[in-house]
Amino acid sequence: LQWIVNDDYDSFTQCQPESRKLSRESFGRLRERFLRAHPSDDLVAFQRNYLCVHDLGKTLAVRQLAVAHGIKHSDHDHRLALLLESDQKKLFPTFGAIPEPLQAVALASLRTPLNLGQLLQGECGASALRTKDHADFILGLWHSILDILGAAAHVDPRGSVVCIQPFFESLESTLDALVDSDWSSMGSEELYLKILRQRGRQFGWQVETAEDAVLTRLAAMARANRETAERVKAALSSLPGSVKETLIRELTPRAEGEVLLYYAPAVLQRAGPEGMPTMLTLFARTLDAARAILASQAATAEPLVVNVKALADMPLEAKICVECDPHLERVAVATQAKDA
Repeated sequence: LQWIVNDDYDSFTQCQPESRKLSRESFGRLRERFLRAHPSDDLVAFQRNYLCVHDLGKTLAVRQLAVAHGIKHSDHDHRLALLLESDQKKLFPTFGAIPEPLQAVALASLRTPLNLGQLLQGECGASALRTKDHADFILGLWHSILDILGAAAHVDPRGSVVCIQPFFESLESTLDALVDSDWSSMGSEELYLKILRQRGRQFGWQVETAEDAVLTRLAAMARANRETAERVKAALSSLPGSVKETLIRELTPRAEGEVLLYYAPAVLQRAGPEGMPTMLTLFARTLDAARAILASQAATAEPLVVNVKALADMPLEAKICVECDPHLERVAVATQAKDA
């Protein structure tokens, strides 16, 4: 945050390899976008203080404090939000220094955080874009951006390891769709499709049909560039019609009743180009099994999140079983069925 505010390009990029280093022009655009979203010193101070307290919910001290006050929420962000809303707020003076109207923005962001990394990789769906207040969403979005730009600082604190030129191009196309949209007239599905259209241009194609949109989402999941995106396209084209139909039906953006494949980007990368048709087939079977679970439950707007990490070790002929986690609501795990 401070390097962006101070226009300190050299410090921001000093750890980056020359071949993929963020360009000076791109850094200038990143800074311009940040300052446009934070036109006052108060808003910059808000981000600084919020970044300082954001991950305290992971610490042992805060976990013990939460238990002592009857707070047993499994999510560290939600746990911290509940503490900050209680009489224990006095223990967090950095948060207390944020003006009250902006405290409400931080609390809303903690309760319903936007995982920007998952959005950039097509892992989360349109339900992540449901929001009532555009301005508050943008502040929460920038918090998520700053959090990601600082990732891997424990490996190398000399600048942003993450924000190399290819990453910035993906980020910028998503920001173009999110920040410059008329949210009052657009639903979350339309916003998500707008993001996919921007990403499709990066991959060298136009997103005009549902299949185009799903192809683009899968290319984002595979962390593809323009060259490797063609391999994703070939893999999708090679699938049997019924498998492709399932992927298109389930991965097309929908505001409610989504199935999200958690860990899908890592699994696709591990599969590689040769294993991608197999992995996409296993994805389709998982989506079918998850849809059967949703059909048996009461309707809700919340997505069903299925951890697909285990698919990485499954053969093509595997029969997939989706089991709900008994400890976490709307979370399930994909496993290999024990019988045929």
